[in-house]
Amino acid sequence: MNSVSVLDKRLRRFALRCCHSVTSVSLDASELRFLDYRGAVPTRSLFTFRGSCKIVPSCTIDFCGPNLSGEDELGGFRMLLENFVEAKHLHLNSSRLGSITESVFFNCFPALSCLHKLELTGFLTGDTITRVLQQTPNLEVLSLALWHDSEYNPVAIPDAAAVLCLQQRLKEINLLYYQGTDAQRMLVQLLLGNALVLQALSVVFHEAWSGVQATLTDEIKQWVVSTSPKMIFK
Repeated sequence: MNSVSVLDKRLRRFALRCCHSVTSVSLDASELRFLDYRGAVPTRSLFTFRGSCKIVPSCTIDFCGPNLSGEDELGGFRMLLENFVEAKHLHLNSSRLGSITESVFFNCFPALSCLHKLELTGFLTGDTITRVLQQTPNLEVLSLALWHDSEYNPVAIPDAAAVLCLQQRLKEINLLYYQGTDAQRMLVQLLLGNALVLQALSVVFHEAWSGVQATLTDEIKQWVVSTSPKMIFK
């Protein structure tokens, strides 16, 4: 099967998972509220939305397979995200998210000015998140599932002074699998040191680091500059 077409029904949810032979999907998006895609990075435009409303409010994109490398893949990645530039919620998952981002990944990342909630899973760094937040000026909730990259050696904290959403809009930060590595500490210090209107912070520590949880908790609290946000550590 190379193509999927659902134009005679108004779906509210649609999922395409690991269907690597599918090269085109046509949907009536009039009532579509959630889309879930898991697969390789497409090399060309994958989705075509029709109907009275072509905006998908919430989507999850989970990339598998080899890293982004060729121009076709980079173009396909951008075309895929451009289907969701008016989404309110985006969850992006890639095992190579950080390493891709450091080079060419976010050169292909479109502006997502409507996005209010963003979830990222991967090897994330301060520079990665700075670039993301520059593309999401109205973001209010940021959730990060942090994977540890033993090959990454941070040297300086990126300048986040120009990231307006971090200073003026971001109200909630959720961190999952926090271990307190150099890269993660730099990232969290960057976020909390600039999140001036933060109202809620949740940190879930990696289970292997439970013995130093109290020390990590005290350190994180020192980085918070917002006035009296609700904080949960577990």
